[in-house]
Amino acid sequence: ARLDDRSWTDLELPREETFTPEQHARLEAAIWRWTVRDRALALLASREHSRWELRQKLRQRFDAPELIDACLDELQERGYQSDERFARSFLESRLHSRDQGPFRLVGELQQRGIARELAEHLLAQHQSASLWLDKARRARDKALKRLKPGQPQRNLWSKLYQQGFSRDLIEQVMAELPDDRDAFS
Repeated sequence: ARLDDRSWTDLELPREETFTPEQHARLEAAIWRWTVRDRALALLASREHSRWELRQKLRQRFDAPELIDACLDELQERGYQSDERFARSFLESRLHSRDQGPFRLVGELQQRGIARELAEHLLAQHQSASLWLDKARRARDKALKRLKPGQPQRNLWSKLYQQGFSRDLIEQVMAELPDDRDAFS
């Protein structure tokens, strides 16, 4: 059995004596708590995770929902896991690496268990008309390269909408396109 000193001390078990069945059960429960916490910490060491993501990954490995939730509570209390820190990290990464609109980013955060209010609050810190306009233009240009000659502009509009850009922003970047069909070839 592997336990840290604090866990062993909290159990108040004898070190040199045979355990009673009750003491043995307490020791096994402590070992399970340690094992779940150890796995959660290993996951957090690789990258930030939302609470929901950690719960999902731990439930794949351990069939102990109450134990997992208690572990996650402890990790949050100690500051090892934070949904806000995860969301900030996720947004920073996406903003620098992908040309996606704000609606898509909020949706992706929600899929990872982040509350919509928190996602929108953090995204509001990046509200810059020029940022979203530049991203929409780059997304438009990438989509244009993939369109086959003769495909209608509504396909482009649809692709930009799927990337999470607002209707107003899409109309703005679409209005910048030349009217001739050669722009799509």
